[in-house]
Amino acid sequence: MNILLKNGLIVTQNGFEKMDILIENNIIKNIHPNIIHTDETLYDISGNFVIPGGIDVHTHFNIDVGIKSVDN
Repeated sequence: MNILLKNGLIVTQNGFEKMDILIENNIIKNIHPNIIHTDETLYDISGNFVIPGGIDVHTHFNIDVGIKSVDN
C-alpha cells in the first residue's frame, strides 16, 4: 500500500517545514513541499508534527522513591 501524508509540519535541524511525505511499500520515498501522486491512500495531517527518529523513553522501574509505583 502506498501512503501520501500531506501538509505535515516536519521537524528538521532548521525548525519546522510544511512538507508532504510519500511512503511506498513501508519505505519513505520522497519528502517535498507539494507531492502530486494518484495511486495511494491520502491523509491530510495539517497541523500535526512529524518527528523523525522519535524514541519512547517512558519506562517503569520498581524503585523506592517514597511512593508506590503502579507496577508494584
